[in-house]
Amino acid sequence: MPVTYNESKSKWCMGENCNYDTKEKAEAAERAYYANLEKKEVKNRDLAKSFDEDKRIFTSIALKADYRDSDGKFEDFWPKDVVSEAAWDFMENCQAGNISHIVNSDLLKVVESFISPVDFEMGGGFVNKGDWVVSLRINDPDLWELCKNGEFTGFSVGCPAMVEVEDD
Repeated sequence: MPVTYNESKSKWCMGENCNYDTKEKAEAAERAYYANLEKKEVKNRDLAKSFDEDKRIFTSIALKADYRDSDGKFEDFWPKDVVSEAAWDFMENCQAGNISHIVNSDLLKVVESFISPVDFEMGGGFVNKGDWVVSLRINDPDLWELCKNGEFTGFSVGCPAMVEVEDD
């Protein structure tokens, strides 16, 4: 996605995303975008996700409730009540997507967000009662392909948190 200048918006663009005041910011976003593509190892632990080809809707779990998730360095645990509060706070105050916690982008839009009222199967994985499920419309064809081919595997919540260390 080359960096371009959009005269009518007076903004710099990375692909169709014209949110940047300077060429340097657009180029930094572009570098972050491509750096993410170069990551070789992807961990996907039976993540429930689905694709609506006609509407370009990507749906997945944003946070699993009452689940221990470890990346090998840190372990997270999100009780159901915290998952609900995070989902509601996101919808009230944000509703913005970004790519890899780096690039705020209008290439994707939140079109649905809910706390699952029941357990169900979705796209080869399982959604449990209390999980936060999000659907995004992917407006950019390149990003849509990255979602479909597994380069982008799901959602990640980036937020500050109160940390409590548990004894083994």
